[in-house]
Amino acid sequence: MDGRRARRMTNHQNILAVARVMIDEGGLENLSMRALAEKVGVSVTTLYNLFDTREAIVRAALDQVLAEITPIVGSLQPSMSLGQICQSAVTISNMAFAAMTPSLLLAVMSDDANPREFFIEHHASDGIFPFLQQAQIQGELSSDADLADITTTFEAVIYSASRFWAMGLINTDERTRRIRIGVKLALLAYATPQGRQSLVE
Repeated sequence: MDGRRARRMTNHQNILAVARVMIDEGGLENLSMRALAEKVGVSVTTLYNLFDTREAIVRAALDQVLAEITPIVGSLQPSMSLGQICQSAVTISNMAFAAMTPSLLLAVMSDDANPREFFIEHHASDGIFPFLQQAQIQGELSSDADLADITTTFEAVIYSASRFWAMGLINTDERTRRIRIGVKLALLAYATPQGRQSLVE
């Protein structure tokens, strides 16, 4: 790797690290391009060469979080009971939130492109489909279960609970409880007697 490329990568990582600290300390309004450049020790021109906008920096911070949890999601096995699916949804959500402060999460949510990128470009909802399909095959979800409805409900539950938490309206335990209950209810709506038993075990 040549020196210029190495310097560019170092600047990229330093900018994101400092930007996350600035957001944590004062929210998105605390993050100005000029102040960020000064704190990192680069010119504003260098900053704009790496990131077109402040929103692009926040989006890159979101990508860092996704990169941290993607291997964990990928390691899960599709042959899960409904109870295990419910617990995995809670566990993965908690891992994502552990990598994000409330201030960063609010900064991410302030730009509509970020949730759109998460759910559409990263195909977040697609990740749950193999688990739900396997649950159908195992007889825990009814054969006419609408898997798209279930994943949409998952998205709504996690999004609303995370936003309430980020705004300081609920604590971490309540956020986890709401996600667990919401996901469980979404699964119960289509669960067979075998699936309902799995959810209460």
